[in-house]
Formats: sequence, structure tokens, C-alpha cells
Amino acid sequence: MKSEDKYFIRAFNLAPFPVLIHSEDGTIQLVSEQWTKITGYSLADIPTISKWTELAYGTKKEEVEAGIEALFKQDTVIHEGEFKIQTKSGDYRIWEFSSGPLGVDETGRRIAISMAMDITDRKKLEEQLKVDAVRDNLTSLINRSELMRKIDKEFNRAYRYDYPISLLFLDLDHFKQVNDTYGHLAGDFLLIELAKILKNSIRVSDFVGRYGGEEFLMVLPETNKEDAIEFGKRLCTSIASKSFVFEDMTLNMTAS
Repeated sequence: MKSEDKYFIRAFNLAPFPVLIHSEDGTIQLVSEQWTKITGYSLADIPTISKWTELAYGTKKEEVEAGIEALFKQDTVIHEGEFKIQTKSGDYRIWEFSSGPLGVDETGRRIAISMAMDITDRKKLEEQLKVDAVRDNLTSLINRSELMRKIDKEFNRAYRYDYPISLLFLDLDHFKQVNDTYGHLAGDFLLIELAKILKNSIRVSDFVGRYGGEEFLMVLPETNKEDAIEFGKRLCTSIASKSFVFEDMTLNMTAS
């Protein structure tokens, strides 16, 4: 092996991101250490592009291979976008691919390099930020701003299709006294338990959110005033009948 080849292989394997070198006949020449570290696949596991796409992409194998074939008709770097791949262990990662031509080898085959950035953690963070933007951190119900957005949308729909809609404000009684007597952790515990009860009490078409503090708001599409009042009474009775154990204390709550 020539010294420049040794330097190339070393630089190739020192790359902090996954790299693959492959030819137009589907043969894979080199798999970088990062590629193997993240996916679990070595060159012995994926000697061809066909084998790699079968293992990593499953039912999307043909779609991905079509994109790889098109790569060899280009003479510039292509930013291929995001792809979900399956690793040898069965986990899924999200990679952002870029590929480009390297020229031809001694047999005249066109050679290309494919590089990936593992953006799995970034995508998870983005999804979590989306959830955090609309969810109340304590109860996991939708927060006030998302509640208002959904209410506006639901009222417009009710007006358009001419059906009744009801709103129920629910307030946890004597909540300040609970915090003062048992502590804020006990108060938070009761809010979480109340949120679970409310969430389990509504239909698929309904929604509930934390309006603020110990106040909750339930939205009941296609429900008239009388039915909403009856539902609210049953709900308050159900809440009052339950006991909740927090640490070594048995707590009760009522709502109105």
C-alpha cells in the first residue's frame, strides 16, 4: 500500500461522522469506523449497496437505491436529505446524507462517497420542544396557549356546522390550604392526579387543559348546556369520592 493510501485510510477512519465509499456496480469499497460504530455493520456485513439498503431501509430499499443510482449521473455533491435507518441491534437512527463523485478507479468504475450526520438526538430534541411548547410541564395536559388555540378552532367548527359546544371550568377547592398544610409537593401531586381523572373522563372528541394554577378547562363539542351541567356534577362527585395516598398521608380533594 502506498503511503498516500495509508494516510487516506487513516483520515477516512478518523472522520467524526459516518462515511462510505462505493462504486456504480453496487460494490462497497470502504466503511468508516464511525459508520460501523453507530450502525453495527462492518464491510463484511454490507459488501454491497443492495445489502446495506436491505438491512437499513427495509421496505424503502428500492426508493433509496433509485436515489443512489442517480448519484452516479451527477458531477457535484448532492444533499440527499434525512433518512431513517435501522441498526444491527434493531434501533433506529436518523441520518442526514450528502454524497458526491470521487472519479473512476483503475477498472473505469465510477466511485462515490456518501457521508452522513447522525441527527437522531437533534430530532428528538426538536420533537420534545414541540411538545413542551403546547404541554403543561406538571400535568402533561395542554397548556393555556394551546387550549385557547384549540378552543378558537373548535368554536369556528361549531359555528360552521351548527352544533352546540360547552366549556366547563373546574377549580380545585381550597388548594392554597392544601399547599400551606401539606406542602407544595402534595399540592402538585393532587394536580397531577386530578389531571389524570379529567383526561380519563372525556370522549375522544373532547379535550382538557390546565388553564392556570388549580384551574382546568374542559371543552365538550356537540354537547348542550344541560348535558354539560350533568356531566360536571357527575365528575365532581367522582372526584370527591376518591382518596389519594401521598407519602404517608391520605388526601382528599373536591372541585367545583
